[in-house]
Amino acid sequence: MRIEALDVLVGQWRLTGRTDGSENDDIIGHTTTTTLLGGRMLQLIGGIQVGEHLIESAELIWPARDGFRSHVYDGSGEPLEYTWAIDGDQLTHAGQGMTYRGTVSADGNTIIGRWHADPDRPDMAHAAYDALMRRIR
Repeated sequence: MRIEALDVLVGQWRLTGRTDGSENDDIIGHTTTTTLLGGRMLQLIGGIQVGEHLIESAELIWPARDGFRSHVYDGSGEPLEYTWAIDGDQLTHAGQGMTYRGTVSADGNTIIGRWHADPDRPDMAHAAYDALMRRIR
């Protein structure tokens, strides 16, 4: 796979989301995605706030035989391992017991989806949320 398959992520994005049981959006965030190493990797820098809790992170994505792999650095210690996949307009991001499945709009400026607990990780069900990303540049 070539990293260009994830080019839809390049740019600046605003994130809003809603945790299960919430009547209003209670998640806000932002991310900026750029290419690295002559376009062979992607770098995502951003932050997300869930209630009073702020999480800032950096993520590096590279192509692998079975899709894309990434390491997320959030300042808590060791990098966290994630995977990415894209099939047409369907985007998947998975790791740490959670999987995001989203749909990229036809113009590539909106991605709407949901983070949910993996079947073997019911302990992560409390972390599920709907997410909407809008490109701002």
